[in-house]
Amino acid sequence: MGAVDGVQFEIKTNSITTGILAGSRPDYSDYGFNTSLLQYGVYINHEKILKKGNFQSSLAFVDQKNAGVTDRRFAYLQHSNSIIKNLSFFGSAEFDLYRYVEEAKDNSARLSNLYLSLRYRFRSRASLSLSYSNRQNIIYYETYKSFLDRLLETESQQGYLLQASYRPMKKLSVGATGGYRFRKSDPRPSKNLYAYATYSQIPGLNASATISATLMETSYLNGNIYSLGLTRDLIRGKLSSTFTYRYIDYRFVNSASGQVQNNGELSFNWKIIRNLSCSIYYEGTFEKKYTYNRFYVQLSRRF
Repeated sequence: MGAVDGVQFEIKTNSITTGILAGSRPDYSDYGFNTSLLQYGVYINHEKILKKGNFQSSLAFVDQKNAGVTDRRFAYLQHSNSIIKNLSFFGSAEFDLYRYVEEAKDNSARLSNLYLSLRYRFRSRASLSLSYSNRQNIIYYETYKSFLDRLLETESQQGYLLQASYRPMKKLSVGATGGYRFRKSDPRPSKNLYAYATYSQIPGLNASATISATLMETSYLNGNIYSLGLTRDLIRGKLSSTFTYRYIDYRFVNSASGQVQNNGELSFNWKIIRNLSCSIYYEGTFEKKYTYNRFYVQLSRRF
């Protein structure tokens, strides 16, 4: 739901938790407080911990208003469990319960978002996961009524993600992620493949290093990104630094031109005293004709 300006109250009895919430959504133009965007809802949660694992299910119903008129009404369902050894499942779904198009209201349930994930762990050193998502634009019928037609015409985006990780040695871990996303109207689906290797506590350097490669295809470009990152404690518990270099090569589908970038990042995190810390970050992007620089400094005090 995002941020809620309001109150929430819940009661837990054994494995069942029930609750209510009421308040308002932040303003869609400046994220400020807006009492015209009232919302309220109820939810129930069931969670059970067993010897073989645990499972949890939640169901919520929410009504969101705009100047007293229904803007969106939906139900949210979530479930996760690990009752089968080494196997974990997570799923979530949203059902829109309100539709107002061409002066006609419809309160039937329509699936608007779905996410499913399955993860299997092979002993303690390897794991494999597969996920599927089907996502549509969230539509607020009063807030977005000036361009509602365009939102209704937008097709849902579907995608698959396959991830694998393996730790062949105590200090070495490797992994790969492959993604496939598509809409019916896309000239071609989007594909990406990401692979990495991380080695911690390199002898002589007392640093951790990660190398990675990303290969991608979208409807408008092909690209490769190669990266090397180093993280090291300069003063243990006080000062740490991270350096990352990326070589980026983009080739546009409908153009003979491409874009090559060399990107570097350097950051320092300094714990000055117990509750006072400072972070310094620099990023430089170097192209054939242009150079871009970015600095970021943050001073943080905990009370």
